[in-house]
Amino acid sequence: MLALGVFGYLALLSLGRPLSDPDLFWHLKQGQWMLQHRAFMTEDPFAYPSPRPLSEAQQRGLRSQWLGQVLLYGTYAVGGYPGLVLLRTLLLVGPFLLLYVLFAARRAPPELGEDPWWPLAVLAVLALPLFLLVSSSFYTFERPQALSFLLALALVALLGSQGGPLGRRVFLIPPLMALWSNLHGGYVFGVVLLGAFALGWALQCILRGAFSALWRPLLGVALGLLASGLNPNGFALAWGVLWQWGGRFLPLRDGSGAPYDIGEVLEYRPLLSFMAEFRYFWVPFMVAFMVVVALLVLAKYAYRGRPEPPEAFMVAAFLALGFSMARGVSFALLGLPLFALRALRWQHRLMRAFWAGLLVVLLVWIGVLWQQRAPGDLRIKRPSMGVNTLYPEAAVQFILQEGIEGPMFNELRWGGYLIWRLWPQERVFIDGRLIEPAVVDAYLRVLRARPGWQELLRALGVNFLLIQTISRENGLVAPLVVRLLEQGLRDWKLLYLRGNVALFVRAKGPNQLLADTRSVPGQVLAAALLQEVEDMLRVFPGHANALLSRAVALYWLGRHQEAKDLLQRLPPSGLRDRYLRLLQGG
Repeated sequence: MLALGVFGYLALLSLGRPLSDPDLFWHLKQGQWMLQHRAFMTEDPFAYPSPRPLSEAQQRGLRSQWLGQVLLYGTYAVGGYPGLVLLRTLLLVGPFLLLYVLFAARRAPPELGEDPWWPLAVLAVLALPLFLLVSSSFYTFERPQALSFLLALALVALLGSQGGPLGRRVFLIPPLMALWSNLHGGYVFGVVLLGAFALGWALQCILRGAFSALWRPLLGVALGLLASGLNPNGFALAWGVLWQWGGRFLPLRDGSGAPYDIGEVLEYRPLLSFMAEFRYFWVPFMVAFMVVVALLVLAKYAYRGRPEPPEAFMVAAFLALGFSMARGVSFALLGLPLFALRALRWQHRLMRAFWAGLLVVLLVWIGVLWQQRAPGDLRIKRPSMGVNTLYPEAAVQFILQEGIEGPMFNELRWGGYLIWRLWPQERVFIDGRLIEPAVVDAYLRVLRARPGWQELLRALGVNFLLIQTISRENGLVAPLVVRLLEQGLRDWKLLYLRGNVALFVRAKGPNQLLADTRSVPGQVLAAALLQEVEDMLRVFPGHANALLSRAVALYWLGRHQEAKDLLQRLPPSGLRDRYLRLLQGG
């Protein structure tokens, strides 16, 4: 009943969250496209700046999770958005339920007795921070990636407990790897786990002189590695990604099999860089958790008087993945608990209580910090059957009703949603697939209003802009919006404004009639900016970027003295200094 309460609570938390992952929607559209055409893409039909045809590496990226995308779209076709919410819940709760079943199915050593409360407590401690992380960041369970988390844990379970013989279940590894390599590109980490286990097993057999036990596990691993090539990309994707990942630790150069440079994608940056660059408060918890698990495993080896190389190598693989790239954190949070629970089994009750207590302290720490920044995250809400309101649903309806003609320039985080809702009527400028690095550079030049941005939009024939007025990630008013205000909305007219969503159309072009008759004055935009900032400051009082955005809005509302007083209290920055010069110059 206690287990049912813990996992039921986690499920209800998930059911109360709307669909929020920005990549979910292009996964849905891609799954739909493949089912309709019975083929893989060689050209990108969704984004107009993409190269034609796509490079082989880019095609590998689109093919890397084809079966997972078909599964997502099939779920939507049967159950709509509620079906996706339910699938997300199953994929979130499933790994923790599997962890508990794996632990409960094995009896503790007789001399230690059995304490059923502490493994559940440990799992609850690990499950809640993971839920908080995935429900408020890009590590969500609304994409094929979630299948990788579950299958990674299943692979660890198949590879055995305590480094013991695998028995017949070793031959379940090949079909698991064949399925995984078609569901999601995260199977590459499964290849790493197999390699780590094989090295550890060979070392253990050599140290113990148990050469007769060597062949069956290594045969299963070899078959699993071969089965991982049974996908549309063969071995090319795994080779490219592993070569690039290995370049984090060794002087390797060629990673041409990867669909993109993993060093350029935010999720693939090292974990500690998120603390240094973005000051994410959850990073210390993740680091502490991984360190505690490593210490637990080492303590077990000290207690038993011997190491277990297969387990040690797999733990090292999880730690390397978790520290070397932020996307690996979720793998570590789901995979390492099994090793932690195994390690706790082999310690005295007092030691188990100590380690469990330490993890509870970590949970309280992260929970208090989280509630200070995002109140209500741990409250059960009514089941959600739809999409997060942060997406521009009303703006999409406006575009369709008014017949606004593209091409468009759009916010990156909205790209997938716009593909899902507007294609084939409109194609997007950019989306989460990041097909072409040159498109990313062009996107940043325009969004940040760097020199040449107007010429770039003109060369690309862009006729409307659909963007956030204020970044929800950092609280700063969009530089492009500032520049449009400074130009008096001369070349681009504001046609639609609701909350944080703004639609600008080119003053001269196919949407000119709407621009002439329906445009919104700059004062309305400035007032909306101020309202958005005030809402943000109520949640995050004293936020420096939000205060800077407030000063800019006050300036454009003509409240110059208030803007000047506020700017003088803020730390120096390019935008702050520029507006101070404007105010001081009259």
